[in-house]
Amino acid sequence: MPDEYLLKICIIGTPNELKTKMNRAFCGYQTDDTTQLCLGVEILIKQIQVTGNNIKLILVDTSGKDFFGKNRPSYYRGASAAIITFAKEDRTSFKAVKDWYKEFKRYIPESSVPIALVGFITESETVTTAEGQNLADELRVLYYESKPTDKKTVETICHDLIIEVLRFKSEFL
Repeated sequence: MPDEYLLKICIIGTPNELKTKMNRAFCGYQTDDTTQLCLGVEILIKQIQVTGNNIKLILVDTSGKDFFGKNRPSYYRGASAAIITFAKEDRTSFKAVKDWYKEFKRYIPESSVPIALVGFITESETVTTAEGQNLADELRVLYYESKPTDKKTVETICHDLIIEVLRFKSEFL
C-alpha cells in the first residue's frame, strides 16, 4: 500500500506573472498572455504519485510585491520545499535571487528543505545558463531552466524536490 504525504512548496521571486503561469500550468489551469500575477498569495493543490507514494501538493505562489512582504513569512511556515524564480531576460530579478533565498531561509532555516532555482526562458535573455548554474551552486540548490508553461519541466522540478523531501524523511523513519 503506498504511503501518503501532504507537502507544501512555496514559489517565490520577483513579482511577475511567470511564477503564476508556472503554478497554474502545472496544476492544469489554462494560461495565456492575459494571466495576471497573483495578488498576495495564490494556493493551488495537485495530487501526484512519486515513487509509488501518493503526494498531495500544496503550491503556494507568494506575491513578490513589497506591499505583501510582511505577510509572506506566514505562508512559508510548514514548507517542505521552495522554488525561487527569475526571468532570464531580467538581470534585476536574477540579482534579487539571493535576497529571496535569505528571506526564505530566515524563516525556514532547516537544511532539510530543498530549494530549486528556476530561470524562466524568454525571448531575449541577458542571464546565461552558466550564471544561473553558478548561483545555484553557490546557494547549494537545484537549478532548472524552463518556459513557465512547460508543464513537463515543472513536473520534473516538483518531482525532484519531492524525491529530496522523501529521502530526508526516510532517514528518520
